[in-house]
Amino acid sequence: MGVVPLISMYWGAGAPPGGSRAKQCVLHFSGFVQRSVPMSTLVCCGQGTVYVYLTRGTTTVTLAQGTIREPDPRLSLDRISLETLEADFGYQIATPTTFEAGDRLDIYYVHNGEPWGGIAAKLIPGVAPSTEAFLAALRDAPVIGTSFLSREAAPLPAVPLPTLISADVTASIGGVTECVLTLPLTESPLEKSGFRIERRQEVLALRH
Repeated sequence: MGVVPLISMYWGAGAPPGGSRAKQCVLHFSGFVQRSVPMSTLVCCGQGTVYVYLTRGTTTVTLAQGTIREPDPRLSLDRISLETLEADFGYQIATPTTFEAGDRLDIYYVHNGEPWGGIAAKLIPGVAPSTEAFLAALRDAPVIGTSFLSREAAPLPAVPLPTLISADVTASIGGVTECVLTLPLTESPLEKSGFRIERRQEVLALRH
């Protein structure tokens, strides 16, 4: 379909979907930036180790690498600063970067024996002037997903849906906004029109 799923996964002490060994996995999220974004800060949180790379043309730079972990609940904003957020909260805060359309972003996640596994990545516009502003922006920012990254370098064109039963949008403060489309599926591949699942390609195809 040309899209990248939300970079947000959690699987506790077991293995992620498709994994075979508990607490042992490597995930790779990769995609092309769809639109230029002014100076922004990419933040990874969760439990494990992350490596973030940005490729522009023939040049690849490391934006972040290191461990992510669960914050200590005893921490107080009065005792931390922007400079110590990584050490205190367990985030990996990438170098503030201006993203350009067509840049390639690669995020590798390693779960190697940590108590639980999971990762989430967010993009915070601008550079926060204070710890409180940074944490507020991190809380409110959406998880990185299809509006920012695509598997194709060129932006995906809009595709009109000729038949749609319903569209349900769910939004919550601090959560991920979702839209569920309900489409009619054909009951037989012999039917001349309608949607059906192309299992060989794992895509939804329209017959017409």
